[in-house]
Amino acid sequence: MTSLSLQEKLDYLKKNKIAKHLTADQLKLLSEKLTVKNYKQSEVVADHNHVADSCYFIISGQACLTNQDYVVSESKKNDFLGLRGYYHDDDLRSFRIEAKTTISVLELTYAELNNIKLKYKELYHAITESFANKATIDLLSSNNELIQQKKLTKSSMNFFSAVIIISLLTTVLFLISKDFAHVIEKYEVFFLPSMLLIYMSILLIMIKRSHF
Repeated sequence: MTSLSLQEKLDYLKKNKIAKHLTADQLKLLSEKLTVKNYKQSEVVADHNHVADSCYFIISGQACLTNQDYVVSESKKNDFLGLRGYYHDDDLRSFRIEAKTTISVLELTYAELNNIKLKYKELYHAITESFANKATIDLLSSNNELIQQKKLTKSSMNFFSAVIIISLLTTVLFLISKDFAHVIEKYEVFFLPSMLLIYMSILLIMIKRSHF
């Protein structure tokens, strides 16, 4: 979908949940401010820690909100996303918006939204208020995900730290035992490489878990 006529944009908005908050004239005005953008699967629509400058109506396909390697939430046709960055003082995205499938969106830039705010206050309030609940739900969901992620990472680190401590204590007790010399003599070819492999494996697992 490379482009939409003004009437096609208007038809889309009339079927969107925002329609119940706007008059016919306001819908027409908003449709004039929207630009069609297309993204391939896995393409980044807006990146984490980059300047936030637009919000989007999804015409077709699916998008996901991600933080590093995990998905915070997903959006589909007729959903609206990207407005939260408009309220951030630092103007940076807290999350990445990524195309889960090939998607087409109607983009509303923050510059246009500011223009609407100055010239068409009722339209501005209708746009922001109609999606206030969704933004709040997404924010609470993302914060909850972050909390759970931190708890899981801490639990994993505690577990593997305990494994290493137990392994070290076992090794020390083994080394000072009276049978140590006989064991080393019998299995010297395998002993040290095996212990080294065990410790390296545990270390690699801990490093991986710490970047969960």
